[in-house]
Amino acid sequence: MVSYTLNLSGLSCMGCVNKVRNAIEASTNDIHIDHIDKQTIKVSTQSDVSTVIEIVEGFGYQAKPVWVFELSGLNCGKCVAKLREKLQSLDESDIIEISKQSLTLESTLSVNSIVDAIEEVGYHATVLTEQVAKSSNVLSTDTASEHSEHQENEPEIQQPVEVSQNSHLPSIHLLIQGMTCASCVSSVEKALLSVPGVDIARVNLAEQSAMISTALPIDHIQTPLLEAISNAGYQGELVEDLATSQQQQQQALLAHQAQQKKNTIVALAVGAPLMLWGVLGGSMMIRHSGDQMAWGAVGILCLWLLATAGRDFYTNAYKSLKHGRATMDTLVALGTGAAWFYSMLVVIAPSWFPESSRHVYFEASAMIIGLISLGHYIEAKAKAKTNQSLQALMNLQPQVATAIIDGKDVELAVSDIQLGMRLRIKPGEKVPVDGRFLRVTAMSMSLCSLVNPSPHLKGLATRYQQVL
Repeated sequence: MVSYTLNLSGLSCMGCVNKVRNAIEASTNDIHIDHIDKQTIKVSTQSDVSTVIEIVEGFGYQAKPVWVFELSGLNCGKCVAKLREKLQSLDESDIIEISKQSLTLESTLSVNSIVDAIEEVGYHATVLTEQVAKSSNVLSTDTASEHSEHQENEPEIQQPVEVSQNSHLPSIHLLIQGMTCASCVSSVEKALLSVPGVDIARVNLAEQSAMISTALPIDHIQTPLLEAISNAGYQGELVEDLATSQQQQQQALLAHQAQQKKNTIVALAVGAPLMLWGVLGGSMMIRHSGDQMAWGAVGILCLWLLATAGRDFYTNAYKSLKHGRATMDTLVALGTGAAWFYSMLVVIAPSWFPESSRHVYFEASAMIIGLISLGHYIEAKAKAKTNQSLQALMNLQPQVATAIIDGKDVELAVSDIQLGMRLRIKPGEKVPVDGRFLRVTAMSMSLCSLVNPSPHLKGLATRYQQVL
């Protein structure tokens, strides 16, 4: 059986609710009502959801399914606005919530029609379990009171809801090296999505990581994923243990930071004296053989610099060129390479150039490498500090949770919690995982125990106290 949630309109009292409830329960179709009030109805059925809609509309009311989609391919607010405009043009559809990652839509259209509309504007969507709209998350007072009359001290354990095949696909986490800009993110995402079996690919530039959702076993898809990343011009590494992923990222950031610091010192040590020489009035023209010998030695020194401190720029630019795209490394490689090559031509064959054009620019190539490396060093240092803060924040997450199994409280590691399990949140405890509150009592008001709870959570807890 599959669970569906529909938003209702036109029901003005509990009499209307009971009328719809009785009609659905009396139907010949196998439909089980999990919850119904004046705004929403949640049913579990093996039939099509249109059967429920026909019964509700038979009484003159309206019912629209609420679909939740996971989106991919949206990179900015313009993408969201473009998709919003397309969805607003659909008949019998209302957008409840939309972002770059997800879409909640109230619509009578089929899932395939909605997905096709999203793909028409160049994005991808995967349907998730139907959800209740934000405006209908809290039970109405009448319905909650009706349910509380039939409940004992402990509510009946609800069975796990069946979800669609794509709802909870296994996730594979990868560390990516070599990304420097949004163009790199786009290239990596396209490479990952081109691997057969990959349903969702999300790349994080700040964390230099990627998350893959796929139904295939990790052993079968690991090699194609790493090959696709390598063919795109980057390096990938599989994260087997999520608990140590932050440590691996931190080590990679610290190593990158140390390398950029070394490159900055070497490049500025060569480029700064050359620039000061030109600024303070020193000649940078080739006028005789003595100048050729001196600046030839400087040119060889700069070539060594480009081959060491600037090697990553040229390597990344070459990989980008192989895949028909240009990145920031391409710009740096062109600038420094052109400055060095022109200067060496002037040194080797000054007669090829007018006397006024026999100027060398070795200091430009060295200073560009030094200043760009300095920027990368500062960026890597900031990322390392941010990663440390994220790791400290993750350490605040509860490591164990209390699960209700066969009517008994059993402590389990958070990593062992499965979809459909029922957890008990005791006073003073933090909520260990995302979930839905089945019941909140005076002895189990976890919402009130949260550190600095938001006004929304305070109001939710107060409403439940008033109902119970």
